[in-house]
Amino acid sequence: KSRQERSAKKRKAIEEITSEAITEPVVPDEAAIERRKKYKEDKVLEKKRMAEEFLAKCDGQPRLVLDCQFEEQMNERDIKSLGQQVMYAYAALRRADKPCHLSLTSLRPGMALHQRLMSISGFDTWTIGKDERSYMEVFRPEELVYLTPDSNNELEVLDPSKAYIIGGLVDHNKFKGITNRKATEQGIATARLPLDSHMTL
Repeated sequence: KSRQERSAKKRKAIEEITSEAITEPVVPDEAAIERRKKYKEDKVLEKKRMAEEFLAKCDGQPRLVLDCQFEEQMNERDIKSLGQQVMYAYAALRRADKPCHLSLTSLRPGMALHQRLMSISGFDTWTIGKDERSYMEVFRPEELVYLTPDSNNELEVLDPSKAYIIGGLVDHNKFKGITNRKATEQGIATARLPLDSHMTL
């Protein structure tokens, strides 16, 4: 036979073998399936255990509330920045020895901030409160303290029975006094962090 005929025959044999290898069904290994199943179950249990430990550390500590009701006052860049700050804050709380439990209020599906947070890997499993309602509906008014730099009251001691609100607003000083006015209109307490006493800017 000629060299070309031998090459053609060889190619045909390779194609037949390859075709059989592709079409032959792969039988899953039962032991491998069980290992993957157990791995997934262990991961779920580990996440549950870590969440329970985190909540136990939060017990007896002041609560922290992010008021997400200021989306209309921010542009897309500000909302992206706020989403990153929420992520950093949660990461810091998870590392803290005495963390506060964080709640996001007025956070509704369809909001740009909600979409931004949902794009963060693992956000749906964070051990935080996520509520579409206002903090006025989630907490009792007497529990609330709105942290605002325009308050006349300097915060000296954190009260574990209180829920401290932070305005979710990246405003670059464009809306000075907005959180203080909101809290005053709602009849809830306000306080400012003692930054002047502890920091030189």
